[in-house]
Order: sequence, then structure tokens, then C-alpha cells
Amino acid sequence: NLRSAVRKNANALRKAIKDRAPVDSGNLRDSIAAKYDKDGLGADVGPTKPKGSHAHLLEFGTVKMPAQPFITPSAEEQRPKYLNDVRSAVRGAIKS
Repeated sequence: NLRSAVRKNANALRKAIKDRAPVDSGNLRDSIAAKYDKDGLGADVGPTKPKGSHAHLLEFGTVKMPAQPFITPSAEEQRPKYLNDVRSAVRGAIKS
């Protein structure tokens, strides 16, 4: 159940980041992926190299360019859903 919650929320986060990503050529948006831990209990979600290597510049801005956050707002939106799903998975395992 916990692996299912991780996968469900990682996919939802990947979609949310893609939806918020600034689009110029589309390379950044297309580079966003979820990579799962071997045990399935964790995931890294975000832009991948080489196409997404400039994501931090957009997320946090530069001296000459204002920030265009798209990862942090997506993660903050997904956080309570993820925590609720993890709690439900643990409670379900305890009741079994």
C-alpha cells in the first residue's frame, strides 16, 4: 500500500510540475520525470539533464531574471495529499 501511495503521488507531482513549467522550446517540460527508489518507498521527481539542466535558474531566478517557481508550488500543493495517503496506507497495514 505504501509503494502504491508513493507511485500515485509521484505521478501526480510530475504532472503538476509539467503543467506549471515555463514553456519556451518545451525541453524543460519534457524532461520532467519521476525516478523511483529500488524498494519503491521513495521517488525523486523533477527535471532531468541535459534538457532540464536550467530548471534551477527558472525556479529561483538570476540577477537579471525574476524567479518563475514551478517545482516548489507543485510540491507544496501535493504534500498534504501525500501525507494523507501515507497515513492511510500505514493505518490499513496496521488493521490487516
